Amino acid sequence: MAMDIKYFGGKCFLLRGKYASLLTAPAKVKEPANVVLSNKLQPFENYALPEKPEEPFIVPGAGEYEVKGIKIQGHLFEGTLLYFLEIDRIKIGLLERLEEPLSDELESVFDAADILLVNLQGGGKMTIKELSELVTSLEPKIIVPTTEDKALLDEFIKDLGKEPHTEKTLKITRDKLLEEGMELVLLSE
Repeated sequence: MAMDIKYFGGKCFLLRGKYASLLTAPAKVKEPANVVLSNKLQPFENYALPEKPEEPFIVPGAGEYEVKGIKIQGHLFEGTLLYFLEIDRIKIGLLERLEEPLSDELESVFDAADILLVNLQGGGKMTIKELSELVTSLEPKIIVPTTEDKALLDEFIKDLGKEPHTEKTLKITRDKLLEEGMELVLLSE
């Protein structure tokens, strides 16, 4: 079975695995999920909670969690929450522009990512070129950049030197990740 990744704008993604789903930074999104990632910049007041009182599990921030088979590592770096997830044996990193490059410790964590979801806007001083160099050095199989600024996206694509393709929903299987090369995917809302 494939894991699906859907994009809702901003930093909001729905990652749906075989047994559970996870929503990142929900803002005015009405998608139910078993797990919701906390982000101090994105309040949850507009998130539609499921009917079951035990769901969703809201990840409160930095730390290690496991919920319904989803492994979550939250890392606080320069006041920004960065997440590393594992869903159905697929490893996903959530990155954004930072003030400075990742620490060696965090670089070794994110180096294991099969997929990087990269927010190009962020609040950091890191240039798009520096961010693209970081992403390339981590060698993910799939890169999914997000931004509402077309100029930033064009610059990132140029710096990566990869031809992107656009999809509404990214469907990933473990077998697909065994293919050679790095893929650049743009998800449409």
